[in-house]
Amino acid sequence: LRMAAVTGLGADEEHLQTLHNMWETHRFLPALYEIGLFYDKRGESVTAMEYFKIGAEEGNADCQHEFGMSLLSSGEGVPLDAEGARGVVLLEHAAKQGHLEAEYQLAKLTYTGYGETPGDEAKAYRMFLSISESGSRFAIMAKYEVAMACFHGIGTQLDPERAVPLFDEFCHRYMERYPDSDEVLEAAYCLGWAYSTGRGVQQSWEQAVKYWEKGATRDLEMCHALAKAYSRGTGVAQNHAKAHEMWQLAARSEHSPSCVELGYAALEGRGTPKDETMAIDWWRKALEMNDEKADYVFGRAIAEGRFSDDTIDKHFGGKDEAMHEAARLLKNAAARGHVQDIEWHLTLIAEHLNKAPLIGHRVMLHGLKKADLNGKTGTVVSYDPARDPPRYAVDLHDDEPPRLLKAEVRITIAITLTGFVA
Repeated sequence: LRMAAVTGLGADEEHLQTLHNMWETHRFLPALYEIGLFYDKRGESVTAMEYFKIGAEEGNADCQHEFGMSLLSSGEGVPLDAEGARGVVLLEHAAKQGHLEAEYQLAKLTYTGYGETPGDEAKAYRMFLSISESGSRFAIMAKYEVAMACFHGIGTQLDPERAVPLFDEFCHRYMERYPDSDEVLEAAYCLGWAYSTGRGVQQSWEQAVKYWEKGATRDLEMCHALAKAYSRGTGVAQNHAKAHEMWQLAARSEHSPSCVELGYAALEGRGTPKDETMAIDWWRKALEMNDEKADYVFGRAIAEGRFSDDTIDKHFGGKDEAMHEAARLLKNAAARGHVQDIEWHLTLIAEHLNKAPLIGHRVMLHGLKKADLNGKTGTVVSYDPARDPPRYAVDLHDDEPPRLLKAEVRITIAITLTGFVA
């Protein structure tokens, strides 16, 4: 009878009747689990849960796991209500009976936290480590979790040398069977990163490319990484056209770092015809997506004079306006913690603006908080775009020392009038 229940021998209805007899006559608990599976496979999930619930109350670990997971699913995997909390308790009961899948699910919940219970990364790591050494069918998934923890130093010390072989084992086992799995793609990306940087393994760009190629069409980060490899010719023959094609693929899915690279490619004509307008469009799109490097890249290109005068006039309204925009972008980059060359580029901007037509011209001051300064005339002697907001230094004509004044609007009328605010 048990063999019939486990293997499903005989016609479906006969099989189901056999399972019912095993439970009703012999109180054989595993039969309840098999009945639940039977109905679940037929698409009758409500009936299946009724049997899993009975089996869970009777103490069957398989039923406790199935019914517990069903209670958790109503809270999107995280128990936020009484039913979810009950689901966690059932998983705990099943785990105490040695049910490794329940223990695995508990480890995942322990990592993220659930209800009012905060996540505990160190405890989750220990749980995953225990399951990974069990030799069960869940050991390989637990090894993936252990690898992630070691590779990123989450819940345990950073140990990429331990992570790499675990990732490799996981990919070899599941890459062909489940190529679209999030776990498989993440493992392949981490392996590519490890080989490209020599992190936990001897550096090999060829190996990095091999892993990134497996998931480049399904994972944006791998697509981006592989495009950079083609662009630089690292681990693969240099091919700017191929790199451009892959960055476009990622950019279509709103991958902002790829938009930044496409801006570079358009500006320099790598893999695509040179197009300054297209470069600006890509960088502005990256800015809209709040890319962490777009401010620096775009601001630097303007400050270094990488755009033609026609492009500057078309997209910024003039060279001075473009330099003001560059200063703003570079300040944003500095606020994000990007300090490389910021001061040098701001100096380039200041040097340009200090040669602007307003420098050396007489101006009349107005709109200042200090009313006694309004109406006075002076000569603009310098401009500092690095200040926030930018400052003009004006040498007043009544022999007072130069004043640093905030520039709100610079509207020149006959090159003698301009607006300032304190």
